Amino acid sequence: MLVDSGLGLADIKNPQLRLGLGFLTSSRPLLAESETAIRQVERLGYQARDVRHILLTHLDLDHAGGLGDFPDATVHLLHNEKKAAETATDALSKSRYRPAQWAHVRSWETYSPEGGSAWRGLQGVQPLRGIEDDIKLVPLTGHTLGHSGYVITHSGRTILHCGDAYFHRGSIHGPSSGEAVPWGLRIFQNLVALDRTRMHRAQAELRELLKRERDASDLDIICAHDPEERETLLRTLSST
Repeated sequence: MLVDSGLGLADIKNPQLRLGLGFLTSSRPLLAESETAIRQVERLGYQARDVRHILLTHLDLDHAGGLGDFPDATVHLLHNEKKAAETATDALSKSRYRPAQWAHVRSWETYSPEGGSAWRGLQGVQPLRGIEDDIKLVPLTGHTLGHSGYVITHSGRTILHCGDAYFHRGSIHGPSSGEAVPWGLRIFQNLVALDRTRMHRAQAELRELLKRERDASDLDIICAHDPEERETLLRTLSST
């Protein structure tokens, strides 16, 4: 299974049509086929059909572009996110939601943010249908109206993948940790948040989680776009 799918082969082949000039200019993505999820999966010795589940944090174009490369996968996400993407009318939403990226998805599993139960103080946490592993969906709305994260147990550790609920580790560890959020990134995350109040509430809940679990050595929290968090997690997993 994958958490998100990144940019896909079709995005690389036709970036202006699939991604738009605005995204290409502002984000300057590395448009290399070798960077796509499908090519990375193949380098690990697997094929597209081996990916049976994609846990989607949200349908933004940089997270959902590779869905078409895994036609046999079931895509899991909050119902609110799928509805918001399908009914987008404002300019910001229409620029980030690209229907062509998910037009060929055959199997969806959607979840209500009001469902589930509490997990370590977070609300609405629920298991995923059709997956036997200890993986749960966590509503973390704000960046988009149906944004979610995922709790994954791996190698004896519990990983909370927060997607774009925050962009920099300083958002949840705070300035006292010496990890202040760069001002440009702080402005950006507010500009692209579809509900800033909910986004800041989700970040506050994550900070509270860290306070409650400060002695839990088995918990790792990461977001989608902080490379230092990713490298730290990889080092931790490789040592366990």
